[in-house]
Amino acid sequence: MKIGVCTSLDNIERVRDLGFDYIEGIANALAPMTAEDFSAVRRRVADAGIPVVAMAGLFPWGADAPRYQMFQSGSGRDVYMDYFNRTFEREAALGVRFSVFGSGGARRFPETVSYGDACKRVAEVLHWAGEAAAPFGVTMVFEPLRAAETNFGNSLCEGSWVVRAADHPNVALLADYYHMASMGEPMSEITRIGGIRHAHLATRERRLTPAVTSNDDFESFFQGLVKLGTCGHASIEGGESLNPATAPQALANLRAIAAAAEAKA
Repeated sequence: MKIGVCTSLDNIERVRDLGFDYIEGIANALAPMTAEDFSAVRRRVADAGIPVVAMAGLFPWGADAPRYQMFQSGSGRDVYMDYFNRTFEREAALGVRFSVFGSGGARRFPETVSYGDACKRVAEVLHWAGEAAAPFGVTMVFEPLRAAETNFGNSLCEGSWVVRAADHPNVALLADYYHMASMGEPMSEITRIGGIRHAHLATRERRLTPAVTSNDDFESFFQGLVKLGTCGHASIEGGESLNPATAPQALANLRAIAAAAEAKA
């Protein structure tokens, strides 16, 4: 199991120097870049010598965010496909394999929309994402989020349903330890549900990098992922992830847990 960290590509040298296996960057920073700026990013990534395996933060924040809110914007296929094509082309140029669809605000549906219609709409946009990602060899992974962040897709079961409804080979599922633990979701759901291609993690309390002993059950999390056999990467998505005083210990802890899970498999 490879261990990476979610952070801006501006931190790629720090991620490398701390010993992580890869970096997971931020997708919504790519599309607005000029060709010159993106060329500079490509050179920096190549010089850093560490893979950019994944990208989180699919949709834009700030002023551009409303255009991609699925239930308020009314945006159709062309709007999404234009953004997806530009984003995935640049992700592929950086070597990205997985693009994460978290973006809880973009998929939050209002009371005027039924749950069934919400499922159909999210599945529709996910299918478009799969269509756009496929030519670039990128897989879109849907990330279930805790209820405090969105009202749609709060469990692996829900996530699996919408991935199936999207019905595209380049759309799969992500398991996030923090969100699962926050929702009281048992780690056994990983093997029960299946279809997981990528993973995130942080401590349940305070959403931190797991550098010290805690009540978290990362052992069961990694055991499930290893047993499943379809997920080879887990990214830390928590505070203090690049703190030189704690990050090496966190990385050592997680590698030991992953190795123990692999030995049991």
